[in-house]
Amino acid sequence: SLSFKIIGILFMAVFTFLVFSMKADTIDSLKIELKKAAVEDKADILNQLSSLIKSRSLDSSLIFAQLALNISKKEENITDQVNALYNIGNVFYYRGNYDKALVQFDIAYKTIGDEDEIFSAKLMNRKGAVYQELGEYSKAAQYYDSSLQICIRSKNKSGMATAYNNIGNTCYFTSDFHSAIEYYQKSALIEEELGNIIGAAQSSFNIGSIYF
Repeated sequence: SLSFKIIGILFMAVFTFLVFSMKADTIDSLKIELKKAAVEDKADILNQLSSLIKSRSLDSSLIFAQLALNISKKEENITDQVNALYNIGNVFYYRGNYDKALVQFDIAYKTIGDEDEIFSAKLMNRKGAVYQELGEYSKAAQYYDSSLQICIRSKNKSGMATAYNNIGNTCYFTSDFHSAIEYYQKSALIEEELGNIIGAAQSSFNIGSIYF
């Protein structure tokens, strides 16, 4: 059991290192692209930078997102606006400012409504994550389930896998291990179907953590 956990930890550590290296190259390329970009394209690039850089600097992530929000409002680009709000909400989330995170996610949802089902599912998922951090697992599960239902309707299998895994987490934290395993298995099966090795490994690792 101990060796299983060590292998899982080592696997995630190597994966994290590789992702961090790839992100660094992408960030450098986007910064160069930003300098040459037309005004109407800057918000999208700034949002990408905000998302990629948050693991290195939440302050920088917030600055990029706020710049993206300002530009997208001037350009009246709704897609870039909600992405900026989402990124700002994520910064507050990772800082532990959960009330502020919820405000940003709510504004984003009111801005886009149900027009973009993929993005609506992402917002429901993030709200679920906030309530999970607050220890309100029942409320978290409700938002994860809302995300799941949207993904099922829109046949968004990647989103379904994420939602199943997250619902499994709420079951795990409430010691409903039988249900947790069922949700993790559903997530792993979809990830395998999609060829997402990392996602399948994460769900399988979650199952293993219950048994061992």
